[in-house]
Amino acid sequence: MAGEFVRNVRVFTLNCWGIPFSFASKNRFERFNAIGDHLKEEAYDIVVLEEVWSYSDFKKIREKTKAVLPHSYYFHSGFIGAGICIFTKGEIIDTVIHRYSLNGYAHKVQHGDWFGGKCIGLCVVDYAGLRFNVYATHVSEF
Repeated sequence: MAGEFVRNVRVFTLNCWGIPFSFASKNRFERFNAIGDHLKEEAYDIVVLEEVWSYSDFKKIREKTKAVLPHSYYFHSGFIGAGICIFTKGEIIDTVIHRYSLNGYAHKVQHGDWFGGKCIGLCVVDYAGLRFNVYATHVSEF
């Protein structure tokens, strides 16, 4: 059809299991190194990650992928962060975060949900002549 614009966009999403305590998330450092290596080798246009609870883990992945995914955003929420982030080839022109009203219970420390500040995050991305929304979320298991 004349005048149609078609573009394939490769999207990758992953729950990284990145609880920042060694007893709760074994091999976290090795896992985040492997994730960063994988992302810099693949031709993804957008990457959405969950359970990136440590900002230093986000920075590690950002450093490894900045040549292929130059734009990124880490959503801060709660005591230890929201644990979600977005990497993209396209420019991030706006962001919004909405924290869920139900976030677990402080007395259920083993769940960690209350400390994590569960939310939905939005990045408005401008890429290849398109402007679109990319959402990231991580919900409670209860």
